[in-house]
Amino acid sequence: KSLKSSRILCLWESVYPYTLSMGQPKRHHIVVYMTVQVEEDKSSLQQKIDLDQGEVDASMWLDPVLAKLIAHDEVPTDCPQFIEATVVDDEGLLKTVKLPAVLMTNKAPDTGADIERISTGTRYAVNQWLAQQGEH
Repeated sequence: KSLKSSRILCLWESVYPYTLSMGQPKRHHIVVYMTVQVEEDKSSLQQKIDLDQGEVDASMWLDPVLAKLIAHDEVPTDCPQFIEATVVDDEGLLKTVKLPAVLMTNKAPDTGADIERISTGTRYAVNQWLAQQGEH
């Protein structure tokens, strides 16, 4: 077994649509964000990722620079222009793509259609993780 430790980082109450101007709520749930330490490295874990197309569109590995990008909604000076992500394509297959770093700063619109963005709950969890690391 490669699991060394795990603990709950935080909880987030999520509702969709996230604002009443987009319609009545259709989904409501609690998201549990966890930190996990394993013995395997990033490359080994990347080979095992199996994203559920009905649940997520993409995943990525975050170092403190990318975490700050997501948490603070601004591109740090030491941030690369493009960042690597694993995305689920239309056939449900995983592929690695390079995305503009500025995409990570997109916020949920108050009205109209949703946009490609990091969820508010994930931003909150990344802030919690940075605070735990003393990086906030």
